[in-house]
Amino acid sequence: MITGNNIVLEFVWKEWMRDADRGRVYSRVMVKAKTGRSMINAILNDLERLHNDEQSRNFEIGYSIISQLIDYGHFVTLYRIFSSEQMNGRLTMLIKVLDSKIHAFKNGFPDFLSHTELKKIAALVRQLCLRAIFVMQQVIDGQAPPSALEIDDVSEVYTALVLILQITATLLTITDKGHPEFKALLVEDNTVVPVTDLLRQCETIDQKKQPGFNYLKRDSVRLLGALCYDDRELQDKIREIGGIPLILAQCRIEDSNPYLREYAILALRNILKDNHENQALIAGMEPKEVVQTEELTEMGLRAKLVDGEVKLEKEQ
Repeated sequence: MITGNNIVLEFVWKEWMRDADRGRVYSRVMVKAKTGRSMINAILNDLERLHNDEQSRNFEIGYSIISQLIDYGHFVTLYRIFSSEQMNGRLTMLIKVLDSKIHAFKNGFPDFLSHTELKKIAALVRQLCLRAIFVMQQVIDGQAPPSALEIDDVSEVYTALVLILQITATLLTITDKGHPEFKALLVEDNTVVPVTDLLRQCETIDQKKQPGFNYLKRDSVRLLGALCYDDRELQDKIREIGGIPLILAQCRIEDSNPYLREYAILALRNILKDNHENQALIAGMEPKEVVQTEELTEMGLRAKLVDGEVKLEKEQ
């Protein structure tokens, strides 16, 4: 309706984007009316393509429309409208816009996120973690998706999960004091369990033989560390579900998970702080074996375990 029509583009830009009162009314009409929903559907479907068209203002207008719909409290409504049994590109794009807005917000906690949006984000963490775990189990078992539609679903689930993990960790750490209300919603959903289970499942994936799950370890570890910050109950919880050795095992370099080691060290710091039981668990661990990495091999070094200590020797 507006693509390619400069007069209409200018009208939309001036009358909607710059007039908050009209924008609020138009947004409500778009979400409720069948025609409006069709327009939103078309915008979400086309934003990815429009983003690559540097000569057009269509992306800017499309993004601004979705952004204002989120500003006026319609994120959860839109997610429900476009939800189906499978993840789809419209939902992923909606999450991308939300992620962009959160990272662009510079003055404390984003004021466009109410209790409703925060509750939805918390629910999505669990929902997408469980879906990703199921997908990875299928990959390991050699059960390839039987149709192109399911392949698309897997791709969208992966993209949405990475975004949601990053959004959640960002919201927990965006201010020095965090956000007690959002943290309470995550605790209520027992988020630490599915995220730990996701990390555990990621450990079973061979990235060389089964690529396509980049960043999940890093973002899971980052979120677990943020959840455990100054929280004795969650520190104990992650010990009880076997999360400490799992996070300790991430203190390594992985090309598919940039900064994994750094986030793992920070997470361990938050998990161990003022918790003697967790500290004792680490202290009581004994090395069982060493892993010869490609990096050590390339440097001509071989790792050996001698009297409980890791030694490096030059290969003969």
